[in-house]
Amino acid sequence: MRLKPFRLFNRGRRSSRATEIRRGPFSLRALADDSAEIYIYGDIGGWDEESIDARRFVQDLASLEARLITARINSIGGSVYDGLAIHNALVRHPAQVTTTIDGIAASIASLIAMAGEERTMASNALLMVHAPWTLAIGNSEEFRRMADMLDKHSEAMTAAYAEATGQSAEDILALLTDGEDHYYTAEEAQALGFVHSVGSEQPVPEDLTAMLARRYPSFHSNKRNQHMLFGKKKSRTRPAPRAGTRLAAVLNGRIDALTDEDTSRSDIIAEMAREAGIREDTVNQILNGSIDCPPLNRLEGFSQTLEMPLADLRSAAEADGVNFGEEGNPAAFGTRRLATPQGSAGEGHSEAVQAALRLEANRRKDIKNRFQRFMNREGVAALLEECLDDPSIQPQDASDQLLAHMGQGVEPIQGRNFVSGEDSRDKFVRGATSALLARMGAEKHDRANPYRGMRLHEIARSCLKDAGLNVDGQTPEEYAAKALSHGLIRGAQTTSDFPVILENTLHKMILTGFMAIATTWDRICKVGDVTDFRAWNRLVPGLIGNLDGVNQAGEYLNKNIPDAEKNTIQVSRHGNIIQITPETIVNDDLGYVQDMANGLGGAGGRAIERAVYTLLESNPTMSDGTALFHANHGNLAASGAAPTVDLLDSAAVAMAQQKAPGDDAEYLDIRPAVALVNTSLRGNMRVLVDAVFDPDTANKLQKPNKVNGIVQDIVDTPRVAANPWYLFADPAIAPVLEVVFLNGQREPRLEMEENFRTSGLAWKVELPFGVAAIDYRGAFKNPGA
Repeated sequence: MRLKPFRLFNRGRRSSRATEIRRGPFSLRALADDSAEIYIYGDIGGWDEESIDARRFVQDLASLEARLITARINSIGGSVYDGLAIHNALVRHPAQVTTTIDGIAASIASLIAMAGEERTMASNALLMVHAPWTLAIGNSEEFRRMADMLDKHSEAMTAAYAEATGQSAEDILALLTDGEDHYYTAEEAQALGFVHSVGSEQPVPEDLTAMLARRYPSFHSNKRNQHMLFGKKKSRTRPAPRAGTRLAAVLNGRIDALTDEDTSRSDIIAEMAREAGIREDTVNQILNGSIDCPPLNRLEGFSQTLEMPLADLRSAAEADGVNFGEEGNPAAFGTRRLATPQGSAGEGHSEAVQAALRLEANRRKDIKNRFQRFMNREGVAALLEECLDDPSIQPQDASDQLLAHMGQGVEPIQGRNFVSGEDSRDKFVRGATSALLARMGAEKHDRANPYRGMRLHEIARSCLKDAGLNVDGQTPEEYAAKALSHGLIRGAQTTSDFPVILENTLHKMILTGFMAIATTWDRICKVGDVTDFRAWNRLVPGLIGNLDGVNQAGEYLNKNIPDAEKNTIQVSRHGNIIQITPETIVNDDLGYVQDMANGLGGAGGRAIERAVYTLLESNPTMSDGTALFHANHGNLAASGAAPTVDLLDSAAVAMAQQKAPGDDAEYLDIRPAVALVNTSLRGNMRVLVDAVFDPDTANKLQKPNKVNGIVQDIVDTPRVAANPWYLFADPAIAPVLEVVFLNGQREPRLEMEENFRTSGLAWKVELPFGVAAIDYRGAFKNPGA
């Protein structure tokens, strides 16, 4: 049996059933209480699909809302980096985390086990702690550096072990630096503080011995470890229930149906005990038929765990002769059952048997109804017989098996086992689009793609044939023009897929061009959205200021709310048109298509950049009738000069002294975050901001640089004049410029129409946006020199 990687089970508050969502090595099951289970069963690190990637684990864990989390571990270790990230993510999670070692927690997996506020360990489990190790190649210096790095990893791991166990850091570091593999039984781990308690024995995967021996030779040479982990071979058969105990048969059948290599019988029994609020040994006695069933409120816990109707369990118990009474309590819960002499069952017992038979008949009828629509599918008839013959399979279980059977051979979407709804037409569009993008270099070539390497006119011809049209005898120009038809094709009640394929390709290439443009505007501008093309107000509210003093026996006075300053911003359309003619298709001119699409995408990115800096250079007039940068606004230097330490400091002081609108004129204390310069000044600005000592002072080693780190970002662009330089506040705190988009559309979009003059298609590439200055207080300008 191959070890499975981590799974996560979430138990939601209101759900009475378990729902499980699998996502590669991830699955989530919602049950009755506000708790969750994570199964870390596999190698740590993103080696393959069967290992546990820290990035995905941390993302999924962060999205999990639960009050209690149990992380069950059976792993021989793996990547230190991934293990540290998983450990820290579990520690950070607001839930109460319990870690349980089911089989082995070796190497970095033992560190993950330390993340639990409560830590338990199966009596036959093992914990192994040792120093991190790696493989290296190089000269002696490379190996020395690698050894130093491994020692740093040991120090980082020491803190987690020491905090969890209460041992000294020196003792833990000794374990991590002596080069030995330290194995601990459950009792030894508890004595040393690695775990708080020892639980019952758990089954261990058969191939774990070989895996441990391959990775850790010390395990193979230590017979005690093998004996503790695996012990003697145990019979896999469970004790058969007593004859005549219908409830035990139904429960055992359902448990067997749920048991697989991921979920053991003991796991299910433990969950049944928790849900029912009784001991595990009591559950085992009920399953063996040695005692009567519990009251209905306890039996309900069984039904929730096993995902089967409570009425089924009650009927089975009544078939055994159990009388629950008016309050749902059997007369003799916890007492040993006495064998009923053959033939002594009373009339009530006979009626209960008849009820159980009716229940079974209804089960079979329900399953048949669910299978009826799919009986013509291969293998469905045989699956139906299997489900009917097994009384433990309930109708919903049969539906799940039917769905899994019909989904065989279907690739999961985002890791979830959905049956794909793609038809042949969808597959053709996707495959042809991928083939064209691969030819343009935007995607990798897929050797399994049947449309790989097809020319444009060949794809056009295939589209027409799939639409049911006979193109034999037609010239490439004729069927290319027909394939470009966006509306109904003459002679066929269908549309051509070719425009869809071209639009998908164009959209990808336009976005590639758009994203390839290195823009800087978003580092100094606020980004917003509007819903139409009218002018939208942008307000700078006034501050109420300070509270007025009140004399003894005096009155509290009304306080006026100062008016806000108002500026406006408006979206306008920006775009161009790209055309594809039949000649482009016949000539297979993918280079033209790629260049045009990339060019328009890049033009969209540059359009915003150009609009922002054009507006900034124009020094626009604000709503108060004064230019954005002006002495009256207190954001323009009296005279221009190249940036120096003193000038940067005085510019920051001027920004801090800006005041809010209103009579009280309260200081805003705005701090610079971004410096904006022409590319020619980038180096000088970087020296001024990053220098530890004053670069303008002759003996600079004796005078600290007072503007060191005054901004967190330096933006340089050739789109501003060579001499001026600017300081901007964080646009999220005190925005000066804003870029708005229409209804959240922040990338170019395509609109297609037929071009009757060229028998081709035209696409309008459009990106509506607007740029405006909305306040003057968050920036300062020096004209430079």
